[in-house]
Formats: sequence, C-alpha cells, structure tokens
Amino acid sequence: MVSFSEIYRLISEPDRFGRFIDATFFEDLIDIICNPKLYNSHFEEPLKNAFVLGREQARVYLFKIKDIRNFLSHSNHITNRQAEQLSCYSKDVIDSIKIYFQAINKEKEFNVPSIRTFKDSEGSNIFSSQFLDLNTHKYIDLKSVNLY
Repeated sequence: MVSFSEIYRLISEPDRFGRFIDATFFEDLIDIICNPKLYNSHFEEPLKNAFVLGREQARVYLFKIKDIRNFLSHSNHITNRQAEQLSCYSKDVIDSIKIYFQAINKEKEFNVPSIRTFKDSEGSNIFSSQFLDLNTHKYIDLKSVNLY
C-alpha cells in the first residue's frame, strides 16, 4: 500500500528518496499500522499488550511518539515529561512485540529492536558492523572510533 504522499515525495525528491520505503514518514507508518483491516489481521496480536484498548489507543500513543520524535529529529528541545513519555511509550511497544515473538517461539529469530547506525550532528556514521560485542550486548567504543 503506497500512499499519494509517498509517491509525491519520491517523485519530487528522487535524490533523497530512492525507494518507496525511504519516502515513508512516521505518519504513513501510523496510518498503515492503524488501518482497521491491517491492524486486525497483522498488528493487533503483537501490539495488544501495549494497546489493550486496540487500534484507536495505538493511534493516539503512536502520534504522541511521532510528535516528540519530530522535535528531536529537528534538534528542538523537549521537556522532561516528553522524554519520560517517549521512553515509556516506546518501551511499551517494544515489550509488547517481544512478548508476541516469545509467544510464537521466535524471540531469538526476531530479537527487536536493533540499532543499525549511530549518527552524530557532525555527520559521522558508525554502522552496526563496527559495534563491539560484549556477551549478549553490543556497544560503541567512542574512544576508538574517529568521529571527527
């Protein structure tokens, strides 16, 4: 399901968006997840522990996450309360998905979430292949990576 806005973004900024998925914004993802048919058939089970009231509750809380994410994405300040909300709501979603994958015995196959790239404001990128392994956790040794 590709929306008009994704097609428009892809056509109007081809250098920025090489694929439809690249032109998908958080709002588009919320619309996909909260589509009644798609929610009931694909997302209800994985998200039921985070959104016990269903699709409408999911929409409300995902938009709260989106709004705070947009502030941070554009280097704006957020309040302590917004930071708490972002942390709690995101963790609720992650925990619900983890519970779902445990229930279907795929927690090792789909151990989510994963950080794929670390980027800083100076334009430096550290890819997951550069992360250091420490038993079950990966970390970034900022002292050993030339960020600047």
